[in-house]
Amino acid sequence: MAKISKELEDKINEFQVLQGQLQMVSSQRQQSKMQGDEMGESLKLLENVTGRIFRFSGTLFLESTKEDARKDIEERMELMKVRDVALSKQEERVKKRLEDLRKDIESSAGLGGG
Repeated sequence: MAKISKELEDKINEFQVLQGQLQMVSSQRQQSKMQGDEMGESLKLLENVTGRIFRFSGTLFLESTKEDARKDIEERMELMKVRDVALSKQEERVKKRLEDLRKDIESSAGLGGG
């Protein structure tokens, strides 16, 4: 097998690192979506609550009003949306860099697949 250049080796290493980053970002987006879905379900459940309400504050359960609980959930949902937008942009940047690197690696290796 022919020896590869240092530049090609560096590109392959960067490609592998970026694949790991993409997997991590995609996993974070999936977790955020699941949390957002859970918060949406909590809002639906909250509409039908007539008794006492408790919510987490750190490691404690604190009694809350229905309105305060709703506001808290809505604020957290908004933060999740902002986070999802940021993760989406990061995911797209990593995908673009991966595609560019893939083309560079194929070109450098003489595969000409792009």
